[in-house]
Amino acid sequence: MKKKIIIGIVLSAIGAVIFYIAQMFLPSLWVVVVVLISLILLGIKDDLYFIYAIIITVFLQYWFTRTLELFPKPAVWIDEILLITLMLKIIIIKIVQHTKWYRTSLDYSVLFLLIIWLSSWIVNRSPVLNSVLGLRSFAQFILFFYLLVQLNITEQQKRKIFKFVYIFILIQIPICIYQLASWNSKLPYGFDDAAFGLFSFGASNVLGFIFSSAAVFTFGFFQSEYLSISTFILLFTLFCIGIVLTSANFALFLLPLGLGFVLFKKLKTNLNKTLIYTLSLMPLFLIIFLFAFQLSPDVSLIFKFDNRIQDQFSERGTGRFLFSFLTIEKLQNESITPLLGFGPGMYSSTAGLSLGAPKLNEVLGFREKDIGQELDMDATAVLGELGYLGLLSYLLIFISVFIMAFKKIKEPIDKFWKSLALGLFGVTPMIILGGFFYPVWQTPFIAIIFWTIVALLELQVTEKSKISN
Repeated sequence: MKKKIIIGIVLSAIGAVIFYIAQMFLPSLWVVVVVLISLILLGIKDDLYFIYAIIITVFLQYWFTRTLELFPKPAVWIDEILLITLMLKIIIIKIVQHTKWYRTSLDYSVLFLLIIWLSSWIVNRSPVLNSVLGLRSFAQFILFFYLLVQLNITEQQKRKIFKFVYIFILIQIPICIYQLASWNSKLPYGFDDAAFGLFSFGASNVLGFIFSSAAVFTFGFFQSEYLSISTFILLFTLFCIGIVLTSANFALFLLPLGLGFVLFKKLKTNLNKTLIYTLSLMPLFLIIFLFAFQLSPDVSLIFKFDNRIQDQFSERGTGRFLFSFLTIEKLQNESITPLLGFGPGMYSSTAGLSLGAPKLNEVLGFREKDIGQELDMDATAVLGELGYLGLLSYLLIFISVFIMAFKKIKEPIDKFWKSLALGLFGVTPMIILGGFFYPVWQTPFIAIIFWTIVALLELQVTEKSKISN
């Protein structure tokens, strides 16, 4: 073990030196190539390196390309290249070794999504590039889930992966405090987006949602008696402060939903103990929030419920709800069939917006500079591109995750995994509802965390069912 640690430190030091030298003498694109090749070589040697490389790349790629501007824009494709490389490695190993493919509890719902995607592509005759990238927007990290499930990861490695993600989220809190402390008028997105951690400018709402999800997972660990009350109070307080620092209103609104589902599941198993703990902690939670609000740079926005609701329906505001209803109307009147939408990659998904959102321009008549502000909700994007059946298929995937978490809670598994399942049971409704208000489902930072945890729980079963190649 010590030998591996020493080797890891030496390789990291060598990699840092190479990176520094390459950055001085090579164009930035070549630096990206050097880093990418190094990551792939490490991944080929050990699957665990691949997993960490993909997670770290997703977390930091926009920090290096947008915030620090050290890497060119093509560097955002590194995680896709790593995913494809890992997939090819797994396929080759399965074929050569004649091993079996593991089935999961999500197979039927994911298959339904693929059928709807293919049907929408054929019916609407969408361009190949739009269709492929449209699927990528929503299914990239579902693929990561399937790749993780196929790997032979040990119990200790699975726990390390979760703890790595959890610690990375915790690290964002002091970074946010520093960013707010050093705030100045030069921030491109204004004061509301001053705290974005190691993600990128404009990612405050995303980070706030991640803090909110981490708080729910922490609550799940406490409810399962994995964490002591003092540890829980410390961690939960930090995440609550993080939510307020990011001024993420919708994350704050979704937090009670996630906590409520965790509490509801515990109420069904241990009513008296849960009530005693919860009632005794309520005054403490109130104090925590009041204290955290004092640190918030934009407290007034949190309490302006009427203004926010009016803003959602107003043509002068962000108008997300207003344009969602308009999308439904246009879908009914101007699509080939509202069941399959306007075609993958043709509306307001990440791929659609990056490709000029052909149908969004045609149907709603938006100028290109207006696109993306009003229709950035995932539900509207799926509805516009894949229709009612597409939205149903995507919801069925999350419902399958929800049911899987529910079953895991009832299984005789280790307390750590029962706690994780309880947290996922609370976070999944937040993911579902959040997709109707903000870009949650297709946001890489959120998706990589969610699907990694789903995969780790899927692996934690007594016996995996298999199908042959």
